[in-house]
Amino acid sequence: MELAGAQKRAGASERSKLGLHVVLVAVLINAVLSVVSAGSQLYLDYERSRQSVLSGAEQIEKSFHGPVTDALWRYDDSQVGALVEGIGAHASVAFVTVTSTEGTVWRHGAEQGRQDVLRRFPLVHHGGPLSGEGPSGGVEVGVLELGLTFEGAVSRVWAQFWTIALSNFIKTCIASMLMLAMFERLVTRNLRRISAHVGDADWLRTTLPLRLPRREGGARDEMDDIVAALNLAQTRHVAALEAVQAEIAGHHATHAKLEQQAQELAFAVQNLKETNREQMEFSYAVSHDLKSPTNTMAMMLDEVLHEGAGVLDADARMLLEAAVDTLGRMRNLVDRVLAYSLIVEGVVEEEPVDLGALAREVAAEFSDQAEAIGAQIEIAPLPEVTGDADQLRVLFQNLIGNALRYADPQRPCRIAIFPAEEAGWEAAFTVRDNGIGIDPAFHRTIFGLFKRLHTYDEIPGVGLGLTLCKRVVTNHQGEIALASTEGEGAAFTVRLKRKTDG
Repeated sequence: MELAGAQKRAGASERSKLGLHVVLVAVLINAVLSVVSAGSQLYLDYERSRQSVLSGAEQIEKSFHGPVTDALWRYDDSQVGALVEGIGAHASVAFVTVTSTEGTVWRHGAEQGRQDVLRRFPLVHHGGPLSGEGPSGGVEVGVLELGLTFEGAVSRVWAQFWTIALSNFIKTCIASMLMLAMFERLVTRNLRRISAHVGDADWLRTTLPLRLPRREGGARDEMDDIVAALNLAQTRHVAALEAVQAEIAGHHATHAKLEQQAQELAFAVQNLKETNREQMEFSYAVSHDLKSPTNTMAMMLDEVLHEGAGVLDADARMLLEAAVDTLGRMRNLVDRVLAYSLIVEGVVEEEPVDLGALAREVAAEFSDQAEAIGAQIEIAPLPEVTGDADQLRVLFQNLIGNALRYADPQRPCRIAIFPAEEAGWEAAFTVRDNGIGIDPAFHRTIFGLFKRLHTYDEIPGVGLGLTLCKRVVTNHQGEIALASTEGEGAAFTVRLKRKTDG
């Protein structure tokens, strides 16, 4: 409250100073205009007085020329002196001097005093045909000198100036007080009210409008426009504040809902992880536990076939051989499931791996199978990648093994392994064959568990090869893509280790 009161008092003081500033500016402007106006008027008055003085000199010359000339002609010194005194009595005459041709001088006033204009008039007597007549027919008897001063005119101008200045000062003081009072009533008072309203900490949180004391039916002015603008800004701010508060409330509700969903999702993810772990453990346990019995059964059946070669008839031998073949398929399935479980659960042991050398090693493992069908495997230099060598070996084993297994018997099998131009990856390569190909309709499903497009009798297999490939690639933060058309071979492009920016 004290801070708000101090702000209000500070605002009121500033507004009062504003009124004083306005009045002082008005007074200054009025003073300048008054000085210019009075100066112009006084200058004109001075010029008129000056011209009057100069005209007075001409009038003196006309009035006193004859009498002074006659007195000099008659050698009437007393008359000349009286006339000089009469001329010197004029207010604008600083001094007057009459000098006869014989050198006699009559003077009134001091030549050393102030004089602004000096006029000299020759005194010529026109009395008859005497010697020494001038060219105009007269005789020069002396000279009249007038020293004129404008002190009277200047004094009158200064008197008028001070009268005007005092009058204007009094009028300005009265006008200033009236202006200050009117400014206080019409402006300062309203500005204080506006300042107090705006200085309130809650003015932008309430819709209570600002109102100024106005005479009913009075004309609208700029203060009303300012108040209207402030009230409009206040209304808009309150509306915006309410909208923001509503939005924040909505965000809180959404955030709470998202937190609940996140908790539910985390719980579901944890359950899924537990389920996957249990499934992998179960698969591993089943695969591991089944491997030993199947091996034992296979050995027992082989022993029966070997020991009972002379006892068993053809039907019994055929049944036993079928059982041995079935156990072999079962052992293969158990081995593949066990391998998949190990890859899913295993930790990627990263080390630099030469993909070209690894591909050549795997190709050598299939040399007998390739030679049996006349297949050619071409391996171009491949890049090095940081990864798990054992898992990458499984990747090449399945890709090369599938290419050999699904070779087209109508043409020689050709397998090419070469680098792929893929930006943004640490390594990329393609395994392409000219086998029987894959219908595009099955490109998305072929990587699923136990997904096969042929029966076991047509092409042996359990449907886990491409699933293992996809899992190995996923473990290496990569992608595997298939491009194939049925009857025209297949191309698997593998991208490993996506590069990160920076």
